Amino acid sequence: MATDKQVEYVLSLQEQCNSTEYSKAEVRKMNNEEVNDIIEEFKTDMAIEELYNECMSYGLPNQ
Repeated sequence: MATDKQVEYVLSLQEQCNSTEYSKAEVRKMNNEEVNDIIEEFKTDMAIEELYNECMSYGLPNQ
């Protein structure tokens, strides 16, 4: 079972990613490995979005 801190952290990351994939009850039932996988997934999504936004801030080529 996930700890309170893990649940809150996952829900916080989920909110930052504008996702509603997991409910508090679902996260609570997850084991430590599942929670870590989800945290890494959200962090990866956020990093990709940040890189995309940075690239787009320079504009598209030939414009």
